Amino acid sequence: MALRQTFAALLLACFAFSASAAAEEGHKGAPEVNRKGDESGHGLPAEAVTNHAITIDGEKIAFTARAGALRLRDAQTDAPQADVAFVSYERASVDGATRPVAFIFNGGPGAGSAWLQLGALSPFRLRISRETLTPSATPTIIDNAESWITFTDLVFIDPPGTGFSKILTDSDDVRKRFFSVDGDANALAVVIRKWLTAHGRLASPKFLVGESYGGFRCVKLVNALRAHENIGVNGLILVSPVLDFTVITGERHPLRYATLLPSLAAISRHATTRAPLADAEIYAAGDYVTDYLKGAKDPDAISRMSAQVAELVGLDRQTVARLGARIDPKTFARERPNDQTRVLSVYDASVSGFNPDPSSPDPDWADPVLES
Repeated sequence: MALRQTFAALLLACFAFSASAAAEEGHKGAPEVNRKGDESGHGLPAEAVTNHAITIDGEKIAFTARAGALRLRDAQTDAPQADVAFVSYERASVDGATRPVAFIFNGGPGAGSAWLQLGALSPFRLRISRETLTPSATPTIIDNAESWITFTDLVFIDPPGTGFSKILTDSDDVRKRFFSVDGDANALAVVIRKWLTAHGRLASPKFLVGESYGGFRCVKLVNALRAHENIGVNGLILVSPVLDFTVITGERHPLRYATLLPSLAAISRHATTRAPLADAEIYAAGDYVTDYLKGAKDPDAISRMSAQVAELVGLDRQTVARLGARIDPKTFARERPNDQTRVLSVYDASVSGFNPDPSSPDPDWADPVLES
């Protein structure tokens, strides 16, 4: 909860930053703010446009930042239904017809786009440390040396009902539609079409980026854009996507454990590339599933699985055998640390926290990243 509050405060700071006359170190000169749009006060504020520059790998990159909203209306009555907030970053002095543009969503469903924006991809990011990720700490924005602005323009969108987006009607039917699987995709397809049209980017190569449920959303969006908005998508970038929900919810689904093995091996081996994980990926996609499906009636299969999984993920073989070689994220987070008073975060295994009940067989605790 603390991290969510910090990100919310930071996104407010980001909107304010876009319109501020004060310049941070590295952003020489006060950015000039241009505002345009509906100032009626019924929906979100008018769009704010500022200009910035950062240096990445020795190259100075000038770009325009926009914080604004796109209005969704009833197709029959033209009544306003929602203002959908976005923050975009567009590189200056490039050909918009050939420059890619990526539309970016977090998941949930129910999450705004602040996480990918200020935690990973935008030219600015949250300064992350144990000292700064507390409710009382002032959020600090710094340049992001790993921003994707080097190769694509970025549009971060808050779906209706999330982030800074604002639903403008009391109609339960409209809300239910926005919060449905197809309604969510159809609404965001309209938002993307409106953004492309308003900014003269219909000819640009178009990509969708989705994290978790956002990956599922992006797959639905491809069809909604093609079928309803006559817009083609050039590619998808899926970040830890949820495409088959039984893989993460089915306790006895073999793919749930098979798909996790390479990630657990990467943590155990401190791998930073895929090369050291080839054996884990081959095993998870082949012999692991074969032996898993043989079940407990085949002791040799259980023995083979236990030995191989223990070696891959760095756990005690007896523990792995007791669990039937089925290692879920929280069990790994509890069993992996050498110090049993600590647990790993399932979001970032480099972060550990206090284990409130080391003797409990039920791995149930607040995640160290979310509660830091």
